[in-house]
Amino acid sequence: MSFLVGVPAVVLWLQIQSLDLAVTPVLAAIEIWLVCSVFAVYMFTPYWYGIRDMVTVDTRSYASPGRGLVFRAQVPLGRALLLWGAVTGLFWGFLIVTVSAADYTVLIGAFNAQYVDPDTFWVRIGALAFLFGIAFSGVWLVLRRVPPGLVVSREGLSFRRGLSEERRGWGEIRSVSWSGGAGMFGRLRIDFYEDRPFRRSSVGIGSNVELVGRLIEFYRANPTKRGSLDDLDRAVDTFEMHH
Repeated sequence: MSFLVGVPAVVLWLQIQSLDLAVTPVLAAIEIWLVCSVFAVYMFTPYWYGIRDMVTVDTRSYASPGRGLVFRAQVPLGRALLLWGAVTGLFWGFLIVTVSAADYTVLIGAFNAQYVDPDTFWVRIGALAFLFGIAFSGVWLVLRRVPPGLVVSREGLSFRRGLSEERRGWGEIRSVSWSGGAGMFGRLRIDFYEDRPFRRSSVGIGSNVELVGRLIEFYRANPTKRGSLDDLDRAVDTFEMHH
C-alpha cells in the first residue's frame, strides 16, 4: 500500500515543484491532503465498516423506538465520499481561485518569484472544483434526510433507492438470497413480485449478509413473530431461539 501511494505521490510532488506558478504551494498542499485522505481510509476502513462475520444492529438515536432493526455501515460509503468531495471542492477550489486571481508577488513573495499576470487557467480549474463542491454538498444534504442501509420492521422493509426512501410490505417479498457470506464482498439480494430487486453489500449494511438474509427470511415465513421486531432485544432473541 505504501509503495502504491508513495511512488506516484513523489512523482507528482516533483512535477508540482517544477511549476513556476502562484498556485504551486496550494497544489502541493492539495497533494498532501489527498495522500492523508488515502492513508486515513486505509487505516480506518475496518473500524468504519464494522465486523462483517456477525449481525450488527444500529442502536443510535435516529433508529426511533418501534421502528425495527436497522442495519447500516458505521460510516456509509457513499455519504462519506460525498462529504469528502464537498469539503475538498469548496475549500481547495476557493483557495485556488483566490491565489490564482490575486497578485503573484503579494501572495508568495517570500519565494522570490517574479510577477506574472493572474493565471486564468487555474482560476477556471478552481471555479470548477468549487462548483463540484457545491453539487456534492447538495446531494449530501438530500441524502441526510433518507436513512441508509436497511430497516426491518413489523410492516416490512424500508431502504434508500436513489434519493428517496422506499417501503415494501412482507407480502411483496418473493425471495431472499445472499452470496459471499462474511467479508466485504458479500451481497444480499431481496426479490419482489412487482419491483426490481433490492441489493446491498455487507459494507452497506455493516453485517454478514447471510445472517441478515436468514433473519429476514425467518420473519417473512413467520408472520406471528413479527411483533417482536418492535423491540431490539426481543427481535434478536426470537430469531436466535429458532436458529
